[in-house]
Amino acid sequence: MNKSIDRVINRLEGFSRSYHRNLIFRGLVSCLSVLLVFFIIICIIEYFSFLNSTFRKIIFWTYLSISTILIFKLIIIPIFKLFLSKNSSDENKRVAKLIGLHFPEIEDKLINILELNELDYNSRELINASIDKKYLEIKSYSFKGAIDWRKTINYLKISSFPIIFILIIFFSGNTGFISQASNRIINYNSEFSPPPPFKFIIQNNKLEVLEKNNFKIEVNAVGKKLPEKVFVNYNDNNYKMYSSGNGDFHYEFKDVEDDISFYLHSEEVRSSIYNLTTLPIPVLNIMEVTVSPPKHTKQNVKKYKNTGSLSVPEGSVVTWDFQTINTNMLNLSIRDSIINLIPDSTGLTQYKMQVVEPFKYVVSTSNSHTSFKDSLYYNVDVIKDSYPAISIDELMDTIEPLKRLVSGTIQDDYGFLKLIFTAQIKNLDEDTIINEKIKIKYNSNNQTFLQAFDINKFPLKPGGELEYYFTVYDNDKINNYKKTRSKKLIYKKPSKNEVLEKLDQENEKIEEELEDQLTALENLSKEIENIEKALIDEKMDWKTKAKIENLLKNYQSLEQQLKEIDKKIDSSNKKRNEIQSISEKLLEKQKLIEELFQKLMPEEMKELFEELENSIENINKKELQEKIEQLKLSNLDIEKEIDRNLELLKQFEFEKKLEEVIDELNNLSNMEEKLSNKTIEKNSDLSKIKMKQEANVEKFKNIKEKLEKLKELRKELNKTAPLDTEDLEKNIQEAMENSLDQINKKRKKQASKSQKSSADQLSTLKNKLKEQQKEESIEQQMENIETLRQILENLIFFSKSEEELMVQMNDMDSNDPQYIQLMYKQGDLRNDAKVIEDSLFALSKRIPQISATVNREIGIIQEKTNEAIDYFRERETFKGTAKQQYVMTSANNLAVLLGQILEQIQKELSSDLPSSQECQKPGNGKPKPGDLKKMQKELQEHMEKMQRGECPGPSEQGFSKELVEMLAKQERIRLALKEFENSLDKKEDINNLKNAIENMEKTEQDIVNKNITIETLLRQKQIMNKLLELDSALREDGESKERESSEGVSSNSEKNLTLKYELLKKYQKELLNTYPPSLTNYYKEKVDNYFNSLIKEDL
Repeated sequence: MNKSIDRVINRLEGFSRSYHRNLIFRGLVSCLSVLLVFFIIICIIEYFSFLNSTFRKIIFWTYLSISTILIFKLIIIPIFKLFLSKNSSDENKRVAKLIGLHFPEIEDKLINILELNELDYNSRELINASIDKKYLEIKSYSFKGAIDWRKTINYLKISSFPIIFILIIFFSGNTGFISQASNRIINYNSEFSPPPPFKFIIQNNKLEVLEKNNFKIEVNAVGKKLPEKVFVNYNDNNYKMYSSGNGDFHYEFKDVEDDISFYLHSEEVRSSIYNLTTLPIPVLNIMEVTVSPPKHTKQNVKKYKNTGSLSVPEGSVVTWDFQTINTNMLNLSIRDSIINLIPDSTGLTQYKMQVVEPFKYVVSTSNSHTSFKDSLYYNVDVIKDSYPAISIDELMDTIEPLKRLVSGTIQDDYGFLKLIFTAQIKNLDEDTIINEKIKIKYNSNNQTFLQAFDINKFPLKPGGELEYYFTVYDNDKINNYKKTRSKKLIYKKPSKNEVLEKLDQENEKIEEELEDQLTALENLSKEIENIEKALIDEKMDWKTKAKIENLLKNYQSLEQQLKEIDKKIDSSNKKRNEIQSISEKLLEKQKLIEELFQKLMPEEMKELFEELENSIENINKKELQEKIEQLKLSNLDIEKEIDRNLELLKQFEFEKKLEEVIDELNNLSNMEEKLSNKTIEKNSDLSKIKMKQEANVEKFKNIKEKLEKLKELRKELNKTAPLDTEDLEKNIQEAMENSLDQINKKRKKQASKSQKSSADQLSTLKNKLKEQQKEESIEQQMENIETLRQILENLIFFSKSEEELMVQMNDMDSNDPQYIQLMYKQGDLRNDAKVIEDSLFALSKRIPQISATVNREIGIIQEKTNEAIDYFRERETFKGTAKQQYVMTSANNLAVLLGQILEQIQKELSSDLPSSQECQKPGNGKPKPGDLKKMQKELQEHMEKMQRGECPGPSEQGFSKELVEMLAKQERIRLALKEFENSLDKKEDINNLKNAIENMEKTEQDIVNKNITIETLLRQKQIMNKLLELDSALREDGESKERESSEGVSSNSEKNLTLKYELLKKYQKELLNTYPPSLTNYYKEKVDNYFNSLIKEDL
């Protein structure tokens, strides 16, 4: 086949397909446009006309028929032609004519080509050539250009108008007329009435209500004519709905329990039937709350049913038990926390918690229909476990202020765990805390307690502070046992310097008070003198009695004031002893002075007061004068004792202050020494060392002030030797200040050197004061011993003289001319007694061992001596000698007392002096035989003089002073010889020694028996010969030992004095234990006292 013909046919077929597609599309648009327009028209007619069923049936089928015809003709047939048409010659020619309609110039050519192709000639080539030529002529034409798509598009534009109209109606919301009309046309067999003038629209989204709740239904009437009244019908009853205007109506169903079917109606309009569905609500049926209080409250468990607001003790465990109905979840909201509880199948759930703080909580329930709408609000109040309360009061012992008693009260709502007493000791160097548990009743809510303690028992140092308080704990374990602390009580212990300064001030006041008492006693003396004059010049009247009563009252006041002074002295001494280390010697002296103050007012004087007070109405004038005279003498005694005690007190204060300064110097020296060692250390802290050095400088300044006061006090006490310490004080001050300067310059080595220097000089100053104190003490004691020995000798002489005078007066007739001379002699003895009294009183101001009894005893001697003289004047010899006997007895008693005092003072001196071991080497402590020989020779010569009558000898009535001295001297020699017994090697020498000792014992016996004969003198010569032999035997050994001992013996005379004193004291003790049996007790006492006095003489 010719290719050109093939191309033409293909192009015709392509045109045919495009042509039919155009027809299908155009038919579809046309069909749609016609049907839409027709549909709109019939809907409009039906919507407004409400045609009957016949017309609606005709319209329906007419529309359906037209639609079928249009679709078949305009759409189906073109489609059929498109797919079922064959490529036949006729078809091709028809297509060619269609093309020719658009391209007339080629119509014939196309048909010619088709016809040429149909020719059947033998010459095919010519036909093909003709076809090719024709084809070339039409080749440039596009057959598809013959299809007019623009016109088809215009069809589409026309059909868009009904579509747009329908879309406008749809989006405007007015689709009712199309839907209703089309519905009535389609359902042409159904009858449709015209719509009412209005209709009911329920505004509620859902017709559901929770059980037992109200439900408000809201209805809107929409239409041309709105109803005035609308009713709701349920349970066959009509209920008018409430109008809100503008066609809105509402009605509320109350407490809906079951489903409700209802409809709405108004006049001829009635709605369809609606159903209000009831939904089950969650219900909290039962709530039970169990409160379990803490154990320590001892309260029972409590249960509360359907009550949620509670007041519970702090720490209680609260358990909620809930029983629910129709509940899926129970919500318990506590503070900011929400607890979701899921009930079990039976509707039960539980929650438990411990309550320590008050809170509010909310209980709500929910299920699938409601979420926690109805809530129950409750609150839980907590009864707080209060803190324990404590209050204390402190009582102070007025006598002993450091003994404290604290009374307290503790309170708590449920009870206690413990009560602690805490003492916090804050010393300058360290702190200490002491806790003590106090016994209490743990289950008692309110109780008192007592705590007694002595501040002295705490390790509180001077300058420290004691804080003490009480802490009470309750039994509230939940809150970790709450505690409350009482107020703090504070005791600040004064520093040593503060206390001493205060005590010094107190002592000054005591001295002033004593001086005031002396003035008061002088005034009382004047009152006594006035009363004496009144009794002499006047009769006993009420004025005199009043004066006497007033005098007694003054004495009672004086007695009370003296007691107060005694208490103050005792208190002052106790306080000083607590902080100051006092030597045993000073303590003993302090004790003696305290005893003196306690005995200022003698019992005899108190008895005298009572006698005067009780018998002032009945006593006669003479007896009253005697009592007043006794009172006068007693007043003088008290005045002298106060004066004496005041002097002793001043001396004692001086000695205490001196010891105090010595102790402080010693402590400061040690501190400087330690500080020196600390300063030189590599890692020492100079800032701390500086602080300590500054403190030491300040301490030394205080010491210097005390030294100045000591110097002033020495002047007051008339002490001649000055305290020459100025140079040492200056050097110490400069060394300490130089140490501080070197520390500031951070020169450790130089600072340490200065500190070492100041420590040494402080020690030197201490030793100097100590040595001076010791020297003065020994000197004073030796002076006191000498004075006392002289007084004792005078007293013994006085006693002997009184004894001799008593014998003479007793044997002499009162009319004898010598009677007057003996009276004068008694007067001389009275003067001697006065001298002894004055001497003893002056000595008592230095020796506290001399008690007030001693001074009073010598006063009694003076008094009885005067009485004896008065009796002798009246020639009442018997009464006078009786008084002399009293005087002699008092003198003897006084001699015994003074002898004891002398021995005590000698013991004190012995303790103050260095021991023999400190002074000599072993073997050099014995007396020399030459000394004993000399003493024996003196004794022999004295016996020879007595034998010749050159000195008084023994008498029948008494034991002379000379015999006492002889007996004592012989005893001392004998005892001294025994010391040499172990030093002799030869038997002959030992026998000679024993022979001499035996002869001495015989001589002592002769002296005791007042039997000094020629035999006694011969025996003395034998003793002298034995002593000469003993001296010769020991001379060589003694000289060698002397050479050895001389190297070790100090040149100080005090050491030699000590040696001699100890030896003589030893002899005296042995002698006192070996009295001859024939010696009477009276003369044993005399010998005792005399031996003591001789020690000082030999010293």
